[in-house]
Amino acid sequence: MGKLTFKELEKSFPWSVHRTMTGNQEEGLRFIAENDGRALLETPTGSGKTAIGLTFLRALATRNEGSHYYVVPTKALVGQVLEQYPGKDLVAAYGRNEHECLYYEDEELQADQIPCTLLTDCAHRVDQKTGETFEPGATPCAYLLEKYRAMTSGKIIVCTMAYYIFAHVLQGKNKPAGVVIDEAHDAAKAIRNVLGYRITNVHLERCIEVVSEFDASVARQLSGFLRTFKRIVSRKFPRLEVMLSTPEIRDLITSLREVEIEPLYQGLSKAMRSRRVDAKVDRESLLHLERLTKGINRYVSSLEYALHESRDPLNYVFAVYNSEVEEESRKATHSLTVRGYYTAPLMRKMLGERTVAYSATIGNPNTFYYDSGLKLPFATLESDFPPTHTRIFMPTDTPSLAFNERPSGQPAKVMRQIARACRKFANRGIRSLVVVVSDAERQRFVKTCEEEHVDAITYGKELSAKDAAMSFRDGKGEVLVGTAPNYGEGLDLPGDMSRVTFVLRPSYPPPTAPEAIFETERFGSRRWALWHWRIVIEALQARGRNVRSKRDKGVTIFVSQQFRKFILHSLPKWLQTAYRGTQTFEQAVEETIEVLKK
Repeated sequence: MGKLTFKELEKSFPWSVHRTMTGNQEEGLRFIAENDGRALLETPTGSGKTAIGLTFLRALATRNEGSHYYVVPTKALVGQVLEQYPGKDLVAAYGRNEHECLYYEDEELQADQIPCTLLTDCAHRVDQKTGETFEPGATPCAYLLEKYRAMTSGKIIVCTMAYYIFAHVLQGKNKPAGVVIDEAHDAAKAIRNVLGYRITNVHLERCIEVVSEFDASVARQLSGFLRTFKRIVSRKFPRLEVMLSTPEIRDLITSLREVEIEPLYQGLSKAMRSRRVDAKVDRESLLHLERLTKGINRYVSSLEYALHESRDPLNYVFAVYNSEVEEESRKATHSLTVRGYYTAPLMRKMLGERTVAYSATIGNPNTFYYDSGLKLPFATLESDFPPTHTRIFMPTDTPSLAFNERPSGQPAKVMRQIARACRKFANRGIRSLVVVVSDAERQRFVKTCEEEHVDAITYGKELSAKDAAMSFRDGKGEVLVGTAPNYGEGLDLPGDMSRVTFVLRPSYPPPTAPEAIFETERFGSRRWALWHWRIVIEALQARGRNVRSKRDKGVTIFVSQQFRKFILHSLPKWLQTAYRGTQTFEQAVEETIEVLKK
């Protein structure tokens, strides 16, 4: 139907939700039209980017040219999109872990906890071509029914990145007519998480036990791989993540190739039909075996991509050996993790005929492309947020918390300063968010809060990060504490929920971490530009947690002097007037109280 026009987009704008179109929204939609539906946008917080994306997809949907996906990083954001923009043309699609399994009726299990493809007698299975259950009249599997409806509804599918990759991209389906990628700065990380997997000795041992019941030959082949696997892993330093060498990876590949897939799968199906293997008694072992039978070819190819040959490796592999765990405990003593790294090929498959991607933090588009493989016409939108509503402090008297620079007694001393500032804020009804890097720092700060009589909320064995954040959002506690991956992004604390954010230090990767080693080998000195870009994005994301609209007021205090090198210059121009870099920590606290009191 030709080039996408602004008039088409304007007609599809959610006028029922927004009575007027903001300048940012109009600018973004005009840029999308100018580039015929191919755009990467840096959109300031509160600029209405979700409306931009849905307008784009709804305009395309009127053309009836194919499927349409609105892709977000988390399941929480799926619900948020549908809540903000209700409409009969939108349908949510959640992953398997969001749906209860009906086959194991006596247990409360989610669909990702069961060996679904092996349960060929499941009455609740939904045919993805007809929508009918395996047994007429049976209650349909909620996950498979939702998947069928999403794929056949003709509606815009709002889903997570993992769902989109597994349910559409890796299924080899036709390229969608339109795709929106929200929080695009996280796209590469999300893809790498999808591409990664972990193998342990316990998983393999359980598989061998089940296979021994029906095919001794394949069981011997798997046992051969297990011996090679344990031999290689047990050479590593205990409890450390250690990279594998090329010869070790080659040994694993050779051993894996000896496992015959087809006889294994056929024998397993026959054994289940004859009840030699019980689907309910052996559920956990079958789950591992299902993943193994479906994944051996994938394991081999991904290991091959980790080899150092004429080209740079695309994946990396590391092992962990824990010699202190008793074998009888059935806990993993040997584990192997394969991480997919090179995202560009899968990113290209993810793109629709037209694709719009956006985030509040893109930074340098060339570095963004370098990291993700996503290259589209780029534009930065200006913000109508009043800079007078915020402050960004870089105190003069806080220490550098770099490992080779931090003074004696740090970060304990500065954590106590932060806790006392939180106490002072709480006395005035101001709640705070504290973002740290390591779990050890999180636990130390919570203990410091206890000593300073500050009511701190955090997560742990009995409370998930999500539930802790929800509890804080509901008004419990004076301070929310968490690491950057949990609370540095994707967490909205608008209004009075948390008006102050403390960011302890930038999370440069430890030099011994497998990803850092891999990137050092792959990129050499160029890695610093990539690491610096990630740190900047992380800092800007943390700054945006408490300022979600132009009505909000919020302050961010960056603590470690490491931030001073880049924080001012990394701020967008419209926000640089809010920066304060000449006050002490106590002066920053006092000015924060004054700003938030107005």
